[in-house]
Amino acid sequence: MQGKARTFSPGDRIAIDIGFTCEGGGKMESVEAIFARRGSGEEILLLGDARKESSGEDKRAVYTARLEAMVDPSTTPREYRCARLSARDRFDDDWGFTDPAGLDLVIRVEPAPHRLEVKASDFI
Repeated sequence: MQGKARTFSPGDRIAIDIGFTCEGGGKMESVEAIFARRGSGEEILLLGDARKESSGEDKRAVYTARLEAMVDPSTTPREYRCARLSARDRFDDDWGFTDPAGLDLVIRVEPAPHRLEVKASDFI
């Protein structure tokens, strides 16, 4: 599956916005997404608060969430895809999303570019 990809370096801040619906009357408070590097067990965890936007008459609540994380300096450069997406309600119950692949974002980590900066110079 192709996804929207964005490239980050260690130390960069990742922020993504998601919108979702909840059926069944739960009141969601937080959302987490785990992006994993295939075959390695390495993960990037993004967390955020859920905000209720509206509620329809059919018992379906609409939420938005901004998930954030910093890329750890020890993160291996490669692609990371969403492996798990879940929300927690006010009772701290974990609700898994029906299709985490619906979060079609790919985090691509590349080594931080080397950067040289002149601080002073003078003639001898």
